[in-house]
Amino acid sequence: MKSKSVHVAVGVVRDSRQRILVAQRQTGQHLAGLWEFPGGKVENGEEVIHALARELKEEVGITIVESEPLIEIQHEYPEKTVLLDVYCVKNFIGEAVGREGQTIQWVQQRDLRTINFPDVNRVIINALDLPDTVGITGSFDSETQFKSSFENLIRAGVRLIQLRPADMRQEIPLGLIRYACEESARAGVDLQINSCLFPSIQHIDPTYTHIGLHLRSSDLRQAQEMREEFNFKYVSAACHSIDEVEFANNLQLDFILLSPVKETQTHLDAIPIGWSCFAELCKKAKMPVYALGGLKPSDIQTAREVGGQGIASISAFWS
Repeated sequence: MKSKSVHVAVGVVRDSRQRILVAQRQTGQHLAGLWEFPGGKVENGEEVIHALARELKEEVGITIVESEPLIEIQHEYPEKTVLLDVYCVKNFIGEAVGREGQTIQWVQQRDLRTINFPDVNRVIINALDLPDTVGITGSFDSETQFKSSFENLIRAGVRLIQLRPADMRQEIPLGLIRYACEESARAGVDLQINSCLFPSIQHIDPTYTHIGLHLRSSDLRQAQEMREEFNFKYVSAACHSIDEVEFANNLQLDFILLSPVKETQTHLDAIPIGWSCFAELCKKAKMPVYALGGLKPSDIQTAREVGGQGIASISAFWS
């Protein structure tokens, strides 16, 4: 029988060189020998940020000056369930040292995936690597217009693009799919290809390392089959209900798009879930969650405040 849930405050601490602090778990601790982001247990009645401040002071001798929530993750071990409340510590006072005898080191964010972390840390690293916006391609009248709109997405600073047709019953020509792959690679932008375009993936250069797969909710059950076709960087999905969120959890996807949060012109018959429901579903998700549906860049802060990674949108970014 599992013990009751343990609530843990976790700090992703950055220094002035944008390096991130990690510590090695000591002999006798749960998951000894693996690396972790510093933090510790939240006591009954204690606010998370106060617990994090106390733990960082006790463990590594630093005082938080500025921080913000990153993600909440509930993870089940055979012997217990752990709720991780993860914060980014953007500014602090003091010099980090292993005050409890633990080994610590500062590492570049790009090197986090090479470190031997517990499995749940993959979710934290994804949240760190993913941007706060997803731009989704929309309608176009010609190849020239598509290329112009796609280039505008990149120039606007969108770092994660989902390639999908405005009408799911239509196809984006293979030439434009290849163009999107090439342009996004050149610009250092990650590209999620919607599963409605899946037959075209076999014609894409398999050496690309920035291509991901975005699953329609109707394609969730074919996820494993599709994953085996290509070495995707990220696999994400569209979700609209708790059942779909839990299915995405079981698939261990990298992130999801949850919709519709507000009324949207592309799905006029869909009932908006609102921010309150979005927040509750974020707590159930074991991965970063983007809000989708009638949203603008001004909604990014709201999405993050209620537990989301950010927003996804067609109309806000595609012209």
